[in-house]
Amino acid sequence: MALIFWENPLTEKSEKPVVALLLGNESGMYETNDSYCRAIEEAGGLPVLFGFDKVYEKLSVLKPDAILLPGGAFKTPDCWYGRFGGDDSVNIRTKAYQEMIRYAHDFRLPLLGICAGIQLLAVSFCSLLTKNINGHSSGLDEAHTIRIQPGSLLADIVGPKEMVVNSRHNEAVNPNILGDGLTITAMSEDGVVEAIEMKEPWCEFILGVQFHPENLANNGNARCKKIFRRFVEAAAHHAGK
Repeated sequence: MALIFWENPLTEKSEKPVVALLLGNESGMYETNDSYCRAIEEAGGLPVLFGFDKVYEKLSVLKPDAILLPGGAFKTPDCWYGRFGGDDSVNIRTKAYQEMIRYAHDFRLPLLGICAGIQLLAVSFCSLLTKNINGHSSGLDEAHTIRIQPGSLLADIVGPKEMVVNSRHNEAVNPNILGDGLTITAMSEDGVVEAIEMKEPWCEFILGVQFHPENLANNGNARCKKIFRRFVEAAAHHAGK
């Protein structure tokens, strides 16, 4: 697997569409789950990873063709749940995700948010989150069914019916307090938000999913492979402009 790190930046434009994603976790270690990279590469893209300081500046030099927001743990302020008056600060990793979303918006890039990525996307557009989700921490294998909204981007990619997904989270987007520019396009049977999209997206691919399609894609799931294929196709379209 060919991974390119920020310490060795690209000097020539890649023939493959470049997808930017962050390294790093809450402890400050520079690491990532390689499932994201494998899924991107199999779909024909080139994943480029870097640390979470000066993110907008790095993206401005890299000039990627798409942004992927991977999952992970975050410092989540009380105000994200509608409780005000506590510690509303965010850490450097959370700010890095916010900068990636801002860069994608500014340069009209395709964006895929996974797990924590969908939550950061939602919060960036004035949504709230909900915590203590029960029964959704079963792991990487197929766990439960989601219902997909007909006419949505996700439905166009994987089909407008039910889909069995995995589940590895205990927080989610609050379905009752969703930003005006967003719409819910998939729900679990017990009412958890599983996908969001934009009502007026800035490009052809803006999607947030609560499940982990990268793991299922790497295990041969054809519908999850389609998610990454369409994402990389959108990145290639941007690269060709």
